[in-house]
Formats: sequence, structure tokens, C-alpha cells
Amino acid sequence: MRKAVFLAVITVVAGIVANYLPTPPGLDRTITFIGAVAAALGGGLAILARKVTLPHAMLAIIVAGVVFAGSLMAFIDLAKGEASPLAANMLYLCATAMFAAVGFAVEIGGLKMVGEG
Repeated sequence: MRKAVFLAVITVVAGIVANYLPTPPGLDRTITFIGAVAAALGGGLAILARKVTLPHAMLAIIVAGVVFAGSLMAFIDLAKGEASPLAANMLYLCATAMFAAVGFAVEIGGLKMVGEG
């Protein structure tokens, strides 16, 4: 039950956070949708990987943080640039990496914290 609660919270929070990202005109709803779905997928991956040991979970959370930071910097740089189909696809890719990493880190951290991992 807690897994589903964490997954629902991650999805809602990711959708809200994605609304505040700087996006080119016309891509705001798509980025919000992609962020929510990617966070849910990242959380699902964490549920599958919940049986890892604590040191491995901490390493995975650190890697997810690095992926998040890199994706956020790339996303902001792309959002400031000139709009094109390639730039839009790269924004989608960055949003997916960013929110999947956050979903994974929050889910695996939460499951380890409550003792279900």
C-alpha cells in the first residue's frame, strides 16, 4: 500500500513542479504530462529495485541526483534557446531524465526509510 502512496505523491508533485519549469510557448502542458509520467515510471523502477542493500540504494540516489542536476541544467539551456523540433525533442528527453531520476530517488529512499525495501 505504501508503494502506491509514494507513487501517487511522486506523480502529483512532479506534475506540479513541471508546471513551473521555463518552457517555450506551446510545450508547457506536454512537459507537465511527460514529467508526471516519467516520475511514475522512475518510481516503478524503484519498486522493482527495492530489495537492494542500503549502500547500493544510497549510491543509486546519488546517481539519480547527478542525473537530475545535469538534466535540469540542459533543460534550462535548451528552453532559453531558439525553438525548433530538435530542441523540443531534447526538452522532452531532459524532462524525462530529470523526473524519472527524481521519482526513482524519492521512491527508493521512501521505501528504505519505512522499512519496506
